[in-house]
Amino acid sequence: MSKLFDTLKIDPSKLAGQSRDAKYPKPVEGRVANIDADFLAYQVACETRKELDGLAPRRDLETMKAQVRSLATHYQKLAGATSYVLFITPSGSNKGGRAAYAVSKEYQANRSGRSTPPEHLSAIRGYMGEELPSSVSLEQEADDALAQANYRAIAAGTPELSVLMSKDKDLWMVPGYYYDFAAEAVEYEESTFGWIGVDRSKSSPKVVGRGTKYFWAQCIMGDTADNICGIPKWGAVKAADILADASTDIECYDIVRELYQSSPHKWTHWKTGEPCTWGEALYGDMHLLWMRRTIDDRVDDFLKEVLATQEEELPWKE
Repeated sequence: MSKLFDTLKIDPSKLAGQSRDAKYPKPVEGRVANIDADFLAYQVACETRKELDGLAPRRDLETMKAQVRSLATHYQKLAGATSYVLFITPSGSNKGGRAAYAVSKEYQANRSGRSTPPEHLSAIRGYMGEELPSSVSLEQEADDALAQANYRAIAAGTPELSVLMSKDKDLWMVPGYYYDFAAEAVEYEESTFGWIGVDRSKSSPKVVGRGTKYFWAQCIMGDTADNICGIPKWGAVKAADILADASTDIECYDIVRELYQSSPHKWTHWKTGEPCTWGEALYGDMHLLWMRRTIDDRVDDFLKEVLATQEEELPWKE
């Protein structure tokens, strides 16, 4: 189970309860805390180190349900919200068919058989979906639904009424309000293009950022959590450096396209083993990384917007 804690970046010592010293901002009337409940379910259902070592009694399901309610309310208050919604990807979700777009690597294949799920995980998910304010994503991933909550608020002219509560870096490409767990504050990203930088505070530097500029960085780096390839041997610092001066999506696209095209990597399809083009590999990764702005949105729609002023074929059509 410790590997699962490490993967999810969960500190088991902090699962028993939340700090009573938390300083909550003044609530904004009508604001909703949109909570990544896929993470929350694991956070509650995973047993603590003391439980695993027999130094503390194992929590029963009712205790875990109470912790879910407590954490959800805590997140709502951190967001300065007056209500919350828990976003869940159930086991029966088709995840928007993302896996079918995977080319270089099988999508999320590194998760299968990783560890035995916590005993009460399924029950906790069911409880959240059936008895608490929730959004259950059967036709897409919860991440997409979370992104759409912000996009809807922006379209309505009330971006301040939606706050994303997630530690998932995939959502960094989404504009609007979000809770920054590192800064312990609600932040706002107005620009859809955003920015990127390098966090050197830990032993392994990592790219941080917001908006579609972060999406382009992910296309280079890939995503180990979701088993997305990117360009082999390109790390965080190199990706950030090469995109540093780009100020538009089309500039980023040109850079990413050139990197894929000039890469010496021999691209093959993960399922068939057959050779594929660099364009097919790039297109596949883009589909996997893109956070959908509506349930019907695909990365194709974004690329058509980016390339609207250029008369060129998309690389997977070559």
